[in-house]
Amino acid sequence: MLVRLSNQGYDVWLVRPPQIGEDLSLQARDYAQAVQIASNYQSYNDKVTVAGYSMGGLVVRIAMAKWSSYGLSSEPPVNLIAALDSPLRGALVSNDVQHAFWNTSGNNGASAHEKNMDSCAAQQMLENACHKTLGCPDCLECNDRGWYETFYNGNSFTYCNPSQGSCNPGGSGLRTCSGAAVLNQPNGGWPAGIKKIGASLGRFGERTGACYGDATGLDRTGEGLDGCPAYDAVSFGTGTEWGYIDIRLSTDRHFYYQSLDSSADSWRQHWIDELTPGSRQSASVEDVANSVWIFKMANGHQFLHMGTFLPLYSALDVDPASGATPFDEYWTNTYSSFHDALTENPGNWINQRDGSAGSLSLVGWFIKNLDTAFGSSSTPSGCGEASCVPSQGMYVSHFSGPGCSGTESYYLPYDGYAYQCRSWDGGGQCGTVHRTVTNYSAKINGGPCQDLWPTGNTLSDFVTLYR
Repeated sequence: MLVRLSNQGYDVWLVRPPQIGEDLSLQARDYAQAVQIASNYQSYNDKVTVAGYSMGGLVVRIAMAKWSSYGLSSEPPVNLIAALDSPLRGALVSNDVQHAFWNTSGNNGASAHEKNMDSCAAQQMLENACHKTLGCPDCLECNDRGWYETFYNGNSFTYCNPSQGSCNPGGSGLRTCSGAAVLNQPNGGWPAGIKKIGASLGRFGERTGACYGDATGLDRTGEGLDGCPAYDAVSFGTGTEWGYIDIRLSTDRHFYYQSLDSSADSWRQHWIDELTPGSRQSASVEDVANSVWIFKMANGHQFLHMGTFLPLYSALDVDPASGATPFDEYWTNTYSSFHDALTENPGNWINQRDGSAGSLSLVGWFIKNLDTAFGSSSTPSGCGEASCVPSQGMYVSHFSGPGCSGTESYYLPYDGYAYQCRSWDGGGQCGTVHRTVTNYSAKINGGPCQDLWPTGNTLSDFVTLYR
């Protein structure tokens, strides 16, 4: 996404917290200051777009909701607010997974600290967060206290991690986090008069217990392979390739496993996979029998890939009473994908102001709204034909000369003619005349030039890329 935005001519400021898991209110304050600086940086002195992906979108929301308390300009110098697959009403992580981290034998909560369960941000976001209690290092409780203070009440709250120090009053193991009461702010914390857009990588009507990326052939985030075996698409079951998390087919990542011994019985261990939002499976854990399969253990607990995801109602800030989303325009996927799987697959967008709708990739839709906010068009001039279409994303550019010289073209048959134009960097525009071309080199997905066809490769159905 950042490469696409830069190639379209936008200056991108990436704001990072001093440490992962920092208190959301502190992150929001720093973010607001960065917005103020960017709005009058050097000779610019104009409005900017604020956007956040995942937790970043919640930070943006808090920064906008609390703007008047930061001592900055009277109102945010902002022309567009974008929250992309963000936990705007909280996130979910299985209680079983949290128990395993906090109760791992012998490390006194260190696993929770290493996995960022022991952080203000996690305790603030999770609709049901586990933590040790003040004055009792052996007491584990799971509740919505941090979430409630963050989204509704606004008071600070304290929890403890004994691996970091004493849980007694004044002890170094205590963590005190702030509450933002963001949903109790006027207009739900969204500033009036500023266009706001939201996106969910899920889709409406998704079944509980259905895996993200169920539809084989749609999950094109890596090798074009589905993250969930097709035969287990509905119920997961207890198949050896899914129920026991020996997942050989993944999208764009390897799955990582960790064994946590969270009971006195050394044979009752937890096998868990990485905490990547990627499943709508409800929280579950099962006892398994002794087996030769690598991830089964005698009388052991074993987690299914489950329960760590951002619900659509949270990403679109859906009001539980009315079912309405406050966004002027919103985007949803055509299938429920992994949270970190940004692809060029088109989704559906709807503008609630004027009733318009369409189909674009998430990044393409975001750029469309950026162009509107800044009163510009990212479609470059210089079309050398009667008509041209703007690039729909990054993929492959073919070149008619070695070293990526000569004429640049896009090959229409890619992905079954699903796209009219894509380029190696996401920029440019394509003509509409189909041509037969001999190419010698290519650039792929923002990468360097490759001389793939030293003797030439002739194919039909190319369109010329113009810049």
